[in-house]
Amino acid sequence: MKEGRGYDSSGRKRPARYEPDPFKLEQAIRRAGGTAFAIDWTITTFKRGVTTEALLHPLSRTEIVHMDFMEGFVPRYAYEGFLSKLGKRYACGLCKAGNRTRWKNRKLAQKLAPRHLRSVHFGLVDVCDAW
Repeated sequence: MKEGRGYDSSGRKRPARYEPDPFKLEQAIRRAGGTAFAIDWTITTFKRGVTTEALLHPLSRTEIVHMDFMEGFVPRYAYEGFLSKLGKRYACGLCKAGNRTRWKNRKLAQKLAPRHLRSVHFGLVDVCDAW
């Protein structure tokens, strides 16, 4: 992974440090807080390496059935395993309990959650060398 500056869309948070080992990544995420399912989903999602492609890959019907996902909606992509539905809103399952990032509907979650997860939790940021 290329070193450099990267920030979330608000520019306030520095990105997480990239960890290529999914087991070490899972331990770091567990220490940071979050829901049990989202933490356990880390190993399943990144079993072949911590990459953006693994995070964004579409789930097959078999994967969805084996996932046993109970968060109030049916996931279509791997990153949706890190989300949970709270009423009509969607929330990041890896953020700390009192400070979860939320999106008002599924459409916004599908648009913004991958970037949030890549930057804030997994260190898979797009690096800007211009600044």
